[in-house]
Amino acid sequence: MNNQILIVDNVIEDKGVLDFLTDELTNDPIPMNTFIKKNDVFEESDDKLMNVLKRVIGKIWYDTAYHLLASQESALVGFELWSNALPADYTPKHLAGGIGGLNYHVDKDEGALPNLVLPMYATAFYLSPEKDEMNGGSVYIDTNGLGSYEVYKYGEKVLDMNTDAWVKIPFKSNRMVIFDSSYPHFVEPIIDIEKGKITSSLILEPNTFCTPID
Repeated sequence: MNNQILIVDNVIEDKGVLDFLTDELTNDPIPMNTFIKKNDVFEESDDKLMNVLKRVIGKIWYDTAYHLLASQESALVGFELWSNALPADYTPKHLAGGIGGLNYHVDKDEGALPNLVLPMYATAFYLSPEKDEMNGGSVYIDTNGLGSYEVYKYGEKVLDMNTDAWVKIPFKSNRMVIFDSSYPHFVEPIIDIEKGKITSSLILEPNTFCTPID
């Protein structure tokens, strides 16, 4: 990975999968602490949504990016999934680079707090209706890592983004971003150009964990 960040476009070839997930998750996000064990990834169930999510995990981690997983697969327990479809005013603007959107954070096992348990890799998979013209929704990644996170995580200080350590990755439907899990990041709001208003963003994160999520 270049600078510990991998970007792959057009990950899922079946557009029906993208449309289904967009419809299902925009108003009904994945429940917190949803965890799929690695041995269950290729097992079908009666839950259509979970089956589709498993297909996405399989495509990302056992096809497109398996070269990243192969050397650590024996330590892998499974994949935590969560989706974000939050309005721009969900968090105070000073917590996300002054522009609103999804808070500055690192992906972690929330059930393990106050201990900081990070995944092997952090993953963001972008979803949106392809017919809608939008801008915004970029992920901003802080490659300064956990040292920077400790300084800014409570929002008491405004993020210093005037450094080369920040990487901006524009939103594009069916784009996958995999990066070092110690990198804090935030997401700016998506703006629907056609309607001229701020709308919700939708990002699916199938993160890899060595430990089960409580």
